Amino acid sequence: MKYKTFIEMTTKTKYSHVSNWLFHRAKAKEKILLEGSVSEQYAILEDYCKIILATNPSSTTIIKSNMVEGKMTFERLYIYLKSCKEGFRSGCRPLIGLDGCFLKGYCKGLFLAAVGIDATNSTHPIAYVVCEKENTNTWSWFLNILKEDLDIYRPSQFAMMSDRQKGLENVIAFVFEGAEGRNCLRHLHSNFKKDHPFDARDKPIITLLEKIRYWLMSQFFNKRESVNKWIHPMGKRILQVVEKNDNIAKICLTTRAATYQFQVDFPNNESFDVYLQKRTCSCRRFQLTGIPCGHALAAIWTSGAEIMDYIHECYKKEIFLIACAGILYPMPSLEQWPETSLNPIYPPFEINLPRRPKKARRRESNEPPPM
Repeated sequence: MKYKTFIEMTTKTKYSHVSNWLFHRAKAKEKILLEGSVSEQYAILEDYCKIILATNPSSTTIIKSNMVEGKMTFERLYIYLKSCKEGFRSGCRPLIGLDGCFLKGYCKGLFLAAVGIDATNSTHPIAYVVCEKENTNTWSWFLNILKEDLDIYRPSQFAMMSDRQKGLENVIAFVFEGAEGRNCLRHLHSNFKKDHPFDARDKPIITLLEKIRYWLMSQFFNKRESVNKWIHPMGKRILQVVEKNDNIAKICLTTRAATYQFQVDFPNNESFDVYLQKRTCSCRRFQLTGIPCGHALAAIWTSGAEIMDYIHECYKKEIFLIACAGILYPMPSLEQWPETSLNPIYPPFEINLPRRPKKARRRESNEPPPM
């Protein structure tokens, strides 16, 4: 609530003469009661990580701190939950998307995330980091730990997607040597922002981490439940791609050259070579996506084959269930932790950026205007 709104609500009450300064002091105190204080949350951060590992064994949590004036001061935190790990390794394609966003709270640091793509073309969270800034050093630290956690010995089998963030392009080339690089993250980025409404960026660190953990816990459960509504062997998004390709196939003229090979002519005088046995089309969409393009669909219809036989296994229900099979187990509240604050970490020094802070963030080109 803003001060102006408060005054309008209390015009005819005894609070109508409360000053702006007093209002914000009271609001700050109440915020600490609701969300916890910054210093107290950093002090129990190591205990929080121990509870994560106790309730979700085989997960990874790493805290990086520095000694400043004799005090252990927070610098970075890495979290990789077991359910996310197993889901990605068993049920997602070998593609890793990397993205980050600014934190608006006390530390004004960065939240970095690595995500995969599941059988429904939705993002699958892998690991995330809270760090001080975005540069070559922080991305290198993140990706080296991630590579070890994923047991990646042949990076050339993976594709890495990013939007050329600071220092990231060179780090990917060094850490994931030989991996295929992709610089356009618009589709993945848009899905990530839509599927992950990240409204906890101004919270103290444990409140922030708990918001993410709660979201992941419900997300995995909701995905498993959503399969019960499937009426096809593949998800809704993949079905929409096939239906879109159907419209192209309907206007194609198909000529059979061999048992599995066809020439497909398009009304604009373009011709395409489709080889069903190898699952290829000269437009390259078939082999790039694993979903029959419109030209391949026309050939499949002519051959009398089943469309589902030519859709890659990575889009099937069985693979989706593997990706979301992991359970993110609940955690007890602070009062039930065995010991707390025995090895306290101090919050980093508050960073005050030059110039007056912006009130409105820069919006992406595909985002609607603010309401």
